[in-house]
Amino acid sequence: MMNNNRINHTLYSGNVNKSLRVNYLYRVENERFQTVKSTGRSINILPGFSISISEGFDMDKIFIPGGFYHMFVALFHKSIPIVQQHIHELYPNLNQEEFEINSRVLERFMTEKALGAGGTSIVPDKWVDQTGKCYPALKIDGLYGHCKIPLEDCIAMDQLFMTFDPLTFGLIMLNMLYE
Repeated sequence: MMNNNRINHTLYSGNVNKSLRVNYLYRVENERFQTVKSTGRSINILPGFSISISEGFDMDKIFIPGGFYHMFVALFHKSIPIVQQHIHELYPNLNQEEFEINSRVLERFMTEKALGAGGTSIVPDKWVDQTGKCYPALKIDGLYGHCKIPLEDCIAMDQLFMTFDPLTFGLIMLNMLYE
């Protein structure tokens, strides 16, 4: 979808958190900070994209500018197997409707295994749905917001991020819009 020189496309909708959205945003600037420049027969596209991950409408979200995208994806990809490896230590009563995180293991995890880079950190947490059911989750804190994502959704998002090229996607979208 494009309106007011902006592409906003949903890349992923949550499976566990049905309100979760991962959106690709691209702003086409024609004046001061041109993102699309036409010189003769060639078109230069500057990286004016970003990714927005939202827990739902009017809920917590994190904004990832294009310059931080690859660093974020690497950090996100690395954190999921670490949490999966220690899932039974972090969530000792995981199979119950309501469960807590083992605070000692979480503290040790945060000092020894928690990942952070470029102002973003990812740590284990829990996400609670509207019915009160708990799910293992990752809490992402960044320079541009924070959110909690159920681990099952994180795994699917990781697969998306590992195969998604935001620059190529932007080129395809712009090509479709300007033909």
